[in-house]
Amino acid sequence: MSDSEGVILSAADDISKLENLSELDIVVGDAQHLQSQGPKSLVLGADKKLKRQIYIAAASGNWSEASSYFKSHPHWWRIPLNARGITALHVAVRMRKTSFVEKLVNCMNMEDLEISMADGNTAFCLAAITGNVKIAEIMLRKNPRLPWIKGQKDMLPIQLSSSAGHIPMGEFLFQALKEDLHKTIPFQDIVKLFFLTIDNNIYTMAAKLLDHYPKLVTVEDDGELTPLKKLARFSLSKEAIGCTDIVSSLFRGMEEEKESLNYAKLSEAMFVAAKSGNIMILEFLFKYHPDLLFEVDSTEQRSLLHIAILHRQETVYRLILNQGDSKNVMVQLVDFEGNNVLHLAAKLDHPEERFGLSINYVQMRTEETWFQVYICN
Repeated sequence: MSDSEGVILSAADDISKLENLSELDIVVGDAQHLQSQGPKSLVLGADKKLKRQIYIAAASGNWSEASSYFKSHPHWWRIPLNARGITALHVAVRMRKTSFVEKLVNCMNMEDLEISMADGNTAFCLAAITGNVKIAEIMLRKNPRLPWIKGQKDMLPIQLSSSAGHIPMGEFLFQALKEDLHKTIPFQDIVKLFFLTIDNNIYTMAAKLLDHYPKLVTVEDDGELTPLKKLARFSLSKEAIGCTDIVSSLFRGMEEEKESLNYAKLSEAMFVAAKSGNIMILEFLFKYHPDLLFEVDSTEQRSLLHIAILHRQETVYRLILNQGDSKNVMVQLVDFEGNNVLHLAAKLDHPEERFGLSINYVQMRTEETWFQVYICN
């Protein structure tokens, strides 16, 4: 399971069996023990009925009801409402009750906002995961330390936010941390954040990180993928926010880190980009490394033209032909099975599944198109 799949808010309320409340809680995994939340007498004195009432008030944003608990329990917001340690603030943040959160935060001290559930998530972590910038702003004004307190999976709030794919929240936290981020956070956390932004299409932040840390171009994720190869797997659109920025920053960084570049990895990324139809990556590769055009895949001995035809990437095919006399060289190459580009153009896997038409019809129309493209060029 990836980090972005692991940061999940789901349904498991242990306080109430009411159907409407069953999806309000937060699954926090296997907790070894419940962290202490406030004075022991306060915890022991809170019965199930009171916990249920607090839960309902927080979930519905009913401040009038919640404020009535001050007389009997002056610090009711510290009460863990279930065995997982969820509190009223956690519930209100999860349910996006902004007004309730603002009033509650005004009653708290700084340390109250640092109370975490058994998985380590503070309420601020939950705001990051759910992408609620307004609520995050409210809590950040009260306690500037919150962005530095890690939550589940030992991740900072900005990493949790990026893992969940929340671009506005990620940008907000990046700006909030900008002054101290590069001084305080360990490089390994920067690497984790960088790959999370790439995986979740937060390209503007990824580009900013690259500009500040050029060495990120050479790092690898847990799957031993470089940033270039990761991006090459996506069919990037120039219209995507920050997409051009991240690719430009990546190649600028590679120029600065020339001594660390691995030519074989550049070649691998090129073939991955050809298969996925990633024209943007290919254009940059040809610009900075035009000799890559004549590389042959090490495992199947296929040229870039072979790959483009085999994977029916017509835009990649045309891009290759626009590079000059490359076609004259590539047409003579054969792969490990003895196929040249014309042989591959005559092959199509499961056309009935891809197009919903008869095999013969699709075979005829597809090969007619591909041979025309090839001959015309």
